Amino acid sequence: MKTILVGDLHLKAQIILPMVEQKVKELGIKQVILLGDFTDAYEQEKNVDLYMNELDYLFLWKSKMKVFGVEVINLLGNHDVSYLTVTPRRYSLQDADGFLSVGRKLLKLNLQIAFQLDDYLVSHAGYTQDFDLEDWHFETITENLIDNLDNLEDHVGKARGGEYFLGSPLWADFDHELSCLPNPKYQKQIVGHTPQTKITTVHKGEFELVGIDTFTIIPTKRKPFFKEIGSGEILLYEDGMLIPIQLDWQNDKVFEKLNETFERSRSIATLHGIILDFEKWSITADDKEVFLTNKEFDIFVYLLEHESKKLSTSEIKSKILVRYEKNATLTEIIDDLNTKIQPLEIRKLSDDEFIFER
Repeated sequence: MKTILVGDLHLKAQIILPMVEQKVKELGIKQVILLGDFTDAYEQEKNVDLYMNELDYLFLWKSKMKVFGVEVINLLGNHDVSYLTVTPRRYSLQDADGFLSVGRKLLKLNLQIAFQLDDYLVSHAGYTQDFDLEDWHFETITENLIDNLDNLEDHVGKARGGEYFLGSPLWADFDHELSCLPNPKYQKQIVGHTPQTKITTVHKGEFELVGIDTFTIIPTKRKPFFKEIGSGEILLYEDGMLIPIQLDWQNDKVFEKLNETFERSRSIATLHGIILDFEKWSITADDKEVFLTNKEFDIFVYLLEHESKKLSTSEIKSKILVRYEKNATLTEIIDDLNTKIQPLEIRKLSDDEFIFER
């Protein structure tokens, strides 16, 4: 059956699935497999609305695809399982009622551990030598099966900071566990879980292991405030062949949507009438915002904290520059800084002393 496989979504279903839907229509797809981790994303632990909207969207999207004759298979990820076993993690939604609601909404997606796509075994993280398939892995997870999830949830390998040699099909690291010690019973596997810059295939003897987690983003301090780690590829399966398909992932519209839906931790302070944005490394004085480098920002804040006080080069170096790689003198850095912050100025009193005063 002509199938599309999609890696970890992590609260980005409303951005990614419309692109997938377009490919479904263009290519005449009859089946879509979503490889889990529908929940959790960097710095979204308190974003209750995003979790609720995402899971409602996933349910409606799956229902819509069914009307169009497209079957959607939802696999369980390591981030999702915590909501089913009611085991909050540090990266889980930090709202008690919201946490329980996420678990109920996930159950409505008819999740399962694994799916057999002809010769390929598909799961969130893959089957290493530590784990064999069980019949219930192909079944829809209901409340009656939740107790079976404990071992899969807790079996974290050393590559992911756990105590076990290899991780479970929810936790196995693609690069350091699955690719090294795959289960010989399942020679062809397709997985997500481990971020890849592009769809990656490892051929090892008779094994063919494919990693498709290509939608990872991380928050950054500067606009557009997010960095895409992956290429945004999905995988087309047709007549035994695997073909990467590029989505329109790396563009300004994606960043705009992320900024609309994702919360960003902002740390802004006002000191001596100057607004300091510790996320953007910017200063605002007299309604003029100036963007600095991290190093420049730290030096400026330190001098502002000690306004009208003479500071020695050695003090600034020991308090600030010690954190940074040496590639310019303090005088050069302050000269560049002064060019940006005009009419404010950091004055050089001597080769060894600086002062900021207005």
